[in-house]
Amino acid sequence: MKSSRALMLTLASLLVAAFISYSPASAAPGMTKGQQAKVKSLFLALASADPNKIKSAKIRHTAPDSKAFQFVDFVQNYYSTVQYFKGINAYGQPNNKVITLETKGSVKVSASTAILNSSYNSFDFTANTFKFDKSGKITNWSIKSTVDGKNKKLSSVLFEVDANASSGGLTGSTGYVYVQPDNGTTFQLLVKNTAPNLKSWSYAGGQYGAPNNKWFTADTNPSGCLFPGQSAFLIAELTETPQIVSGTGAALEAPIFNGCGAGSSELGGSFRFITN
Repeated sequence: MKSSRALMLTLASLLVAAFISYSPASAAPGMTKGQQAKVKSLFLALASADPNKIKSAKIRHTAPDSKAFQFVDFVQNYYSTVQYFKGINAYGQPNNKVITLETKGSVKVSASTAILNSSYNSFDFTANTFKFDKSGKITNWSIKSTVDGKNKKLSSVLFEVDANASSGGLTGSTGYVYVQPDNGTTFQLLVKNTAPNLKSWSYAGGQYGAPNNKWFTADTNPSGCLFPGQSAFLIAELTETPQIVSGTGAALEAPIFNGCGAGSSELGGSFRFITN
């Protein structure tokens, strides 16, 4: 009887040990070596500050229409805009200068996290919980907040926007609004000069209006000038986080000017948009 009971206890112990060893909760965390290599390649492109490399990595490593694709697109928009403004003069015409890239950032990737330290502080973050589709492309990740230490999915910090009304001679179309890990916010909107004269915007003087009717100071970076028919991203920086709700309207009051440089006159303008 004793030997039978001992045998039963031994079998029970073996079953428990087997369950623990194969339990999903005890599975090794993080990415495979192949996934880690893809993440590193993507993040090195983000750190390069080269919009062409970023675009190539976006297509190669992220799934179309995914949040990962949108975030890389968001980063590409900034560096494309910076390079564009470096190549034109105060009147929106090519300046024929050699265009240099922004300073490269640095990347650190492990089996569970990826850290980006870029030349543009709004893009600095620590990412984890990477997701991949069946073809191995990156679809999503979470970003660690430097305010409360919590990990937040891209879907809760990155939103698409579509303009539905514009004034001031610049017509808005699509873009993004992104809540940074430090609670700052970056807004991007593709704008086109649909007026018959030069249009520009200054660094300061903008306001972001949230759906709860609260307004926040917004500085544009970089400021720029557009010749009639030209397009670029108008990028606004906030030091706070406004209310952002999918499916609701919001606004940006922008410091738009008639003309560029000396002799330009303040006009002002606004963009109304839906957050998706």
